[in-house]
Amino acid sequence: RPGPCACGAARRTGLGVHGTRGDHRESVKAPGPMERYVVGFKIFDAKSLTTEDGKPCDPFVLVECCEKTFQTKTLEERQQLASFNESCIWPELQLHTRQFERGYIYFRVYARNWFSRNYLIGGASLELSSINKRQNHLYAKRWLQLRQEGDPEVRGALQVSVWALKPGQKAPSASLQDQETAEGNEDQAAQDDADMLSKAVLKPTVDTPPGKAHTVEINIHRVQDLAVTERRIGGPVLPSPYVTVEFAEHLQRTQPYENTRSCTFNARITLPVVTPVYADTIILKLWNHNYGQPDELMAQGFISFSELRNNALEPKWFNLYGWNKDEVPNLDELSQAGVLVPPNEFKGRMLVSGRVEPLDEDEDEPKPAAVGMARSIQEPNVRQVVIMGDVYMVIGAEGSTVEVELSFGSKKSPTPVAVQQGSGPKVETVEEDSSDEEGAQGEVEVSTYTFTEKNGRIEPIVEMAPEADDSQPFVMINVYTIDRLAGRRRVGYCMNKLKDFDYYQQGNPGRPKFYPVTLIPGGSERPISILITVELAHSEDFGGRHARKIVKPMMYILRTYCFLARKIEIEGSEHDTFSIRAACAGASRECGFLPGPRPKFMKVLDLQVQLYTESAKSPPVVEPVTLTLLHKVPRPGGLGKVRSELGRATCVYTHMRQKVQGNWE
Repeated sequence: RPGPCACGAARRTGLGVHGTRGDHRESVKAPGPMERYVVGFKIFDAKSLTTEDGKPCDPFVLVECCEKTFQTKTLEERQQLASFNESCIWPELQLHTRQFERGYIYFRVYARNWFSRNYLIGGASLELSSINKRQNHLYAKRWLQLRQEGDPEVRGALQVSVWALKPGQKAPSASLQDQETAEGNEDQAAQDDADMLSKAVLKPTVDTPPGKAHTVEINIHRVQDLAVTERRIGGPVLPSPYVTVEFAEHLQRTQPYENTRSCTFNARITLPVVTPVYADTIILKLWNHNYGQPDELMAQGFISFSELRNNALEPKWFNLYGWNKDEVPNLDELSQAGVLVPPNEFKGRMLVSGRVEPLDEDEDEPKPAAVGMARSIQEPNVRQVVIMGDVYMVIGAEGSTVEVELSFGSKKSPTPVAVQQGSGPKVETVEEDSSDEEGAQGEVEVSTYTFTEKNGRIEPIVEMAPEADDSQPFVMINVYTIDRLAGRRRVGYCMNKLKDFDYYQQGNPGRPKFYPVTLIPGGSERPISILITVELAHSEDFGGRHARKIVKPMMYILRTYCFLARKIEIEGSEHDTFSIRAACAGASRECGFLPGPRPKFMKVLDLQVQLYTESAKSPPVVEPVTLTLLHKVPRPGGLGKVRSELGRATCVYTHMRQKVQGNWE
């Protein structure tokens, strides 16, 4: 396989593309703790093993799953029947949910060679999520057909029982693991398969098992606007892209194109499949071919086989998002530590289509996997879109000057100038040595960068976008700080779809809105928000742009009801206490510290906040509310306590309480 692999997130419908290979800067907090999964299996027998010379061999089985490995004992002089009867349980696989859903367990049967590399007879794989969805979360005594990569010929069979558990699920009993079951058409086909194999003990080979033959067809039409791989003194280094498709132990690849950001593949990749099949994920990977070095994985995506079998995938654009290596240079280390960083930079797009064709019963066996020429297609409909922005202010960033940038796909448009920090609202906070009762408010500075209409008006982005919402790239609002020593550095971003914004109406300026900013790892942990108006149009023929809407500051009360916290996962002592801090528009307040692990606060926190509105009778533009879970532990030696943050959530809450007949609702 060419080069390393990367984990990605995906939708079950169609293709979900996630990520390029990259790295990260400093440790950041994971979006949630990794959960403990359990995988167990039992290997019974192997039959009719096809060796290099057709003679008996010394077979053994190698099992791999989520960086865990298990190897059976090596038997001697076996071919028609090799009985292993070995089992293994991995009770603590620390994974995120998406890693479990895309995880596989691989079974490979090898023939031992004393003086050369062991010979791979064949292998098979099972998808963990498919196993977990079964009754009792178990595949019981299933015969797996052993194949070599890219070869549809069955080279033997291996009988196994495999089970996969999520947290809180009960493991199947030993009797269930040793019992062959038949559930529905798929399991009946597997049962017939087992009966056929039981009669093949005296055969030198295994015939193709009974079942419905299909051909999976994936068409890679072209890629556009790929990101440069790196920048050097002589200029940017362009990628040399190619695509691989993997499914059911098959892997096929297109030919690479050298040094280009856009190219047309028109490649038709066909893979033979015989159902029942014990995997559902077709994996597409976009690679950058590096001469003399390992190829770099630029992006990967997933297609559901079961959904593709029911509904063909019409030609569709899929947008590729990854990471900036300069922003996050140690991403591999964070991924291994269980920290998932969402992709946040546009890396290009790919036009893909596909379908699954069942073969007639009177047709010959499925043809081997191959790469050919794709049919001509009608590309998805596109329309022109004009994106305009007016920036009012940025709150919470840390830098001498701040710049805001709108981007849509590969097109980018920043504010005309970077704005210097101005005086911000004064905020009340809790003193470090305050008691465990509800905290009072004190004063801290919140950095505020205010843009005039001239400095905050972003030049329109004009681009042709697909009409389908799920084919359109994100509209990204990026916040940059500029310092003399650090230079220009992106500190945060927010991603929205075109349908999230209103259309431009001449003479009726849009109302600004606060957007919470997702922070770039390794920078400041202080929450950042941006007040901006983003409007859309289908044409630039609207005369000049009207002035932005005028808003002014007013004081309001934000009331936060703190009830309880639960499922706090931290290694501590019985003396640990917890609290909640609510913050908005620079104001913050805490409820009292209470012992865990399920503290019941039952407090009401009133925050005086400065928000912006058109008039006293109009509802304000509400800033995002940040809730922080705080942790306090005794200092070593018993001298005071140490406070720390356990986690943070950003909430967008816009309800404005009103009076009804003189009474508050």
